[in-house]
Amino acid sequence: MATTTIETNGDKEWTPESENDVKLKAALETVLVTSPKSVITRSPDGQSNRFILQTHGYQDLYLYVTEGIKFEDSVENFEKTYARKSFAKVHDIDAGAYDQLRDTTINIALHCKDFNKTGLGRLTIAANGAVSFAEYAVGLLKEKKDISLYDALQVLLDKKYQESDKDRAYEEALETAQLAVMGLRESAQDNAKDTKEMIDLLHNFLLNTINDHKAVQIVKQNWITGPLDPVTGKRKLTSDGKEQIPYGSVLSAEVQRLQNEITLSTINKNLNYDEWKKSRKRSIGMAVAGIFVWWVFIGTGVEAFNAGEAKAEYDRLVAKIVEDNKDMADVVKALELERALANHFEVLLPKMETALKALTELHALFQEQDLNFKNINNYLASLARGVGATGWAARKAWIENAIDQAVETFTEIKELGQEFSRGAVPEIIPF
Repeated sequence: MATTTIETNGDKEWTPESENDVKLKAALETVLVTSPKSVITRSPDGQSNRFILQTHGYQDLYLYVTEGIKFEDSVENFEKTYARKSFAKVHDIDAGAYDQLRDTTINIALHCKDFNKTGLGRLTIAANGAVSFAEYAVGLLKEKKDISLYDALQVLLDKKYQESDKDRAYEEALETAQLAVMGLRESAQDNAKDTKEMIDLLHNFLLNTINDHKAVQIVKQNWITGPLDPVTGKRKLTSDGKEQIPYGSVLSAEVQRLQNEITLSTINKNLNYDEWKKSRKRSIGMAVAGIFVWWVFIGTGVEAFNAGEAKAEYDRLVAKIVEDNKDMADVVKALELERALANHFEVLLPKMETALKALTELHALFQEQDLNFKNINNYLASLARGVGATGWAARKAWIENAIDQAVETFTEIKELGQEFSRGAVPEIIPF
C-alpha cells in the first residue's frame, strides 16, 4: 500500500520504531485515510465530489429496472397485448420470431420485477448504511466527548506514561478507546454483511441481464438490422436470392398497407354514405308523389345502387376501418416493443458492471474498517512500549491529525451519501 502523507502541523513525520507500531500505523492509515476516501469520487465535470454509487450507474440501473417491470411478464398477458395475428407477415418468414420476442420480453420483465422486490431499494439502503456508519465514526472518533477515541488517546499518548506506571485514568482511557474501536468494528461488520448480500443480488441480476442482453441482440438483429441465416451466419436470403429485410421493416410495410386500406375504405365509406342518403331521400320523394319504390336509387350514367345494398356496404366499410385500425394499432405496438427492447439495453451493461464495482468498493470499505479496527484494538494496550521520546511526539501528532482528517472525510461521506439518497430516484421518461 502506498504511504499516505498526514499533515502534522510542523511536527516530524512518524516513523514507527517497533513492529507493533508499524502494524498500528498501517491499520490507522487504512481506517482513517485510505479506505474512507475510496468511496468518494469526482463528478464528471471534475468540479465536485460525489458518493461512489452516484457516479457508477445507479440511476441507469434504476431506470432499467423500473422500465423493465412494465413489460408483460406472462405468456397470457403478452399474447393478449401483442396478438399473434398481428405478426402474421413475419410468421410467414420466420415461424419462431414471435415466440423468441415474447420469451425475451417476459424474461426481462420477470428478472426486473424480482430485482425490484429484492434488490433495487437496497442500493439506497447501502448508501444509508454508509451515511449511518460515517455519522457513527465521526462521533466515536472525536465528536462525542468522553467516549471518543480522540479523547481517550489524549490520555494514552500522554508522554508521562512512557516513564511512569499506568494509573486508573490510563486504564479508563484504554477501556474507552477499546470500546470506541470495537463499536466501530461491529458497525463495519454489520454494514459489510449488508453490502455483501446486495453484491450477491446485483451480481445475480447482472448475470440474468447478460443473458437477456444476448436474447435482445437476436431481437435487434432480426427486427432492426436484418435476420441472419443460422447455418452460414450471414444475412438470410429470400426465395429470390435477395437479403431478407428486417422484420421491423416487414411490420412497417404492413402498417403502411393498413393505412392505405383505411384511407381507401374511408373514401368508399363516404361515397356509400352519400349514395345511401340520396337514395333514401329520392325513395321518400317517390313515395310522397304516390310512387312506391322502396329504397331504390336510379343513377344517371352509373350502375344503379340499391339503397339497402349501399347501407350494407357502408356498414361493412365502417367495420373494416375499425378492424384495420385495431390491426394497425397492434402492429404499431409490436414495432414499439422491439425498439423498446433494443433501446432498453443501450450502453446498460457497462454501467451495471460499474455499479457492481462501486458497491464492491463500498463493501471493501466496511471490510477494511472491520479488520483494521480489530488490529488497532490489539495494539492499544502496547502504546507505551517501544517508543523513544522523539517518536512519541511524532506518533501523537500523526494520530491526532489522521483522526481529524478521518472526521473530515467521514463528514463528507455522510453529506454526499445523503445527497445521493435524496436524488436516487430519477425522472422517468416513458418509452
